[in-house]
Amino acid sequence: MTTEIFKLETNYRCCHAVARAAENLIKAGGGDMRVIPRPDAPEGKVEVTSHIDFDAEVKYIASKIHELDCSNSCAVLVRNNALAAEYTKALEGRGFPLAKREQAEVPQDWPVVRAFLAALQQPDNDLLSEAFIAALKGQEQAEASRRAAISKQCSINESSLHFPQLETAHSAVGYIAATKPSAESLTRLKEAAALLDEDATVSDLLIALADPPKAVTATPGVVLSTVHSAKGMEFRVVFLPAFEEGCFPSNRKDMNEAEERRVAYVAITRAESNLFISWCRTRQEKFGRYETLDRQPSRFLKEAGLA
Repeated sequence: MTTEIFKLETNYRCCHAVARAAENLIKAGGGDMRVIPRPDAPEGKVEVTSHIDFDAEVKYIASKIHELDCSNSCAVLVRNNALAAEYTKALEGRGFPLAKREQAEVPQDWPVVRAFLAALQQPDNDLLSEAFIAALKGQEQAEASRRAAISKQCSINESSLHFPQLETAHSAVGYIAATKPSAESLTRLKEAAALLDEDATVSDLLIALADPPKAVTATPGVVLSTVHSAKGMEFRVVFLPAFEEGCFPSNRKDMNEAEERRVAYVAITRAESNLFISWCRTRQEKFGRYETLDRQPSRFLKEAGLA
């Protein structure tokens, strides 16, 4: 039996300019992943600018949003929550409405349904069975079920649950549906299962459900977010401010450069057609009191072929 490997290298989101920068960044870190835009992707634009300080950088971002008339189709992405607070205050002070994002609600019984599905994946796995009982009835009942199974010298499933060995994800959804979960939880299961093949396993369904519900935009406006919160999202125009040493990559003592490079890749590839990266030559930082420090452009700019 031979195994054929297919590389998923085509990027259907980004323009050519963004894809080149992203691929260069990955290769600089020793990776060999290619980032190939779709055949009809535009050339697009990547622009890097430096500014004397934070106020000048914010003024530049504001002028670009006005120029491109993109307030409802752009994002300002930053490395951490502290920077997010600073840029939020500055942009709102300039009259830009920021999109209000709300996390999609998780159904109240979802932890039980999720544990139920995991237990159905491996009915004779006592850890998964115990976790399901704990989610449903509490830890005390879970421990009692474990003790009962030990006394009978069998699994918890054989002792008290009696779950069948289900072959497919779709059969698992049907089995759970018969126990009458909430309509919201059942909808989540069915929507995830609908994206899978008929012969997909329960494990495949668990993987499909691994990510938390996406945040939803309640009101239009400029999206201001950390890079981590923007995973999986895309915008016509993306601004990446504070792209400098100490911010991106971080100056934390436990900083992992490979991880910082991966996050930078995520940041760059949120842009569909226009990417504006900026950094400040000086930035105020608080060490008991505010001090103005000289800054340098991020090493990632050179790695991405942008400096």
